[in-house]
Amino acid sequence: MQVHLVGAVQSEHFLHAGTGQADPALLAQTRAVIRLFHDRHIGVPPHFAGEVAQGFSAQYPEVSNPVRLAVYRRLLDAMDATRSMKQDPRQFDHVSRALFYDVCLLPLGAMIMEEMEETYLFSLDSELEPVSEVDYQDFCARFSELFQTICDPDMPQADGLSGEGQAADKADKWHLFWERAAHQLWGELQRVRHGSGGLSGAAFSSVVYDDVLLRLIYGLDPRPKLKFDPGRDSFDLTDEQNAHLAHPKQGGVVGIHTSSRVEDIEDMLLSEMVLPPPLLADKLLNSSFFARHRPPPLDQKKQVVLIGASVDDAQDPVIALAKACWLDAVFRMGIVFYQSDLLQSEIRFGQWHGQMGLVSSRMRVGDYSHLQGLNPLTANRMQLHRFFCDAGWLPGFLLMMPGVEGHQTGEAVWRQALGSKDLQLYDILDALLPEASDLDSDTLPDFSAALMVVIRRAHVANAPLLQGRRQAALETFNLTIGCPAQLRGGAIFQLEDGQKAPLSLSIPGDEGQPVGMDALNKLAADLVVAIFQFYWEQVHG
Repeated sequence: MQVHLVGAVQSEHFLHAGTGQADPALLAQTRAVIRLFHDRHIGVPPHFAGEVAQGFSAQYPEVSNPVRLAVYRRLLDAMDATRSMKQDPRQFDHVSRALFYDVCLLPLGAMIMEEMEETYLFSLDSELEPVSEVDYQDFCARFSELFQTICDPDMPQADGLSGEGQAADKADKWHLFWERAAHQLWGELQRVRHGSGGLSGAAFSSVVYDDVLLRLIYGLDPRPKLKFDPGRDSFDLTDEQNAHLAHPKQGGVVGIHTSSRVEDIEDMLLSEMVLPPPLLADKLLNSSFFARHRPPPLDQKKQVVLIGASVDDAQDPVIALAKACWLDAVFRMGIVFYQSDLLQSEIRFGQWHGQMGLVSSRMRVGDYSHLQGLNPLTANRMQLHRFFCDAGWLPGFLLMMPGVEGHQTGEAVWRQALGSKDLQLYDILDALLPEASDLDSDTLPDFSAALMVVIRRAHVANAPLLQGRRQAALETFNLTIGCPAQLRGGAIFQLEDGQKAPLSLSIPGDEGQPVGMDALNKLAADLVVAIFQFYWEQVHG
């Protein structure tokens, strides 16, 4: 890195020549931006600092500012945002300016400087030798050109280890930078809009994301060849399946309870009517009354809950690949559920982190009506990215530290100290599937089955996650994906569901050698098909 120090007099000359602004307030803001970057040894041209000062002002940002539009649209493009969102990218104005600088603008300037291998820093020393003005103008022009190139969403993707050289590696680095920054800022935007529980802005700025999983979710392009017939069977429950649901939610009266809901007034007991009108009015408005307990009718559809769980190192590329494939499979299964009117079905995932406890994500299929217009056989990666961003799973699914739903109880800490992954998986189950142990609650939905995919190292035996007392409460099925030690040619993923012979999927390529994106896409397609078929067969079993 070649660093040039510019003296005070020449710095003022470059500042005024670069900004061309006579407005003292704007000039002061430009100085502040330059100082902010210079404090981190990042030299930015004055014209770029002026554009940043105007476009990212905390009070009155310039909506048509070219730097602002280029950065915002590139962030939205990194998340595969819709065209309407890109046309009006003002969402990021709600993010704290300090956080926006820390997450996006300062790293962006640093990476541009690293790419150029040269920078100019303004100094207060007036006795420094002047630098060449021609060289400085050339530096400013190259900075602007590189900024435009990096903000171009059509920058070619890297092709793994296919030999594209340094240009492909650099492109891949920039794509990862934009994806990471976009999801961290989008998560902060969701926190600002919808609340964060106990997660403060300062805590959010220190959240760490799984870059390996992020790159696989956006870099993989598997083309799974799914084979299923949605019209072959009905999703309705049979009388036999209805019989072993261990709770009385059949629409009739099952007893008496106290209530303060307006909906229960028509079921209020006649004995409550003997009170004088003033006391009865006070009871209705300020207290509760006795009413016939009439739980809702049982949903006659096969509503199911799809669960994913992992306790191994989240930064492991092999585990990350399996998680990315699970995400693809449940997305396609969610489309099937919505189009089959299984609107109460849910998708849930839990990742155990050794130092921090459980990070979880969940959604209800019926909340996303746009699934109606998608095809599970031809759904593409852009539709998947948009769906999970809308659902709030991205960036939550990528968290390496607990977000809003992350928690760790005292018992969980004790179990963690024992070093047993089976116990940790039980912790995940307790958090993600309370229906397994609290089937008498009227607030919980009716599920006919729980289908759980466990992603873990192959050397760990299949854990009886939903056995024992849980088996009697809710019909459950497990699929364990045993992941190999390394993502190398010839390594084997072992899939076991306890019902059929284990399925082995080998990573294409030479034994023990690194693999490229083509091989990973082929393997990912096979994994997506296997996970989807497991879900489909259990629902239609």
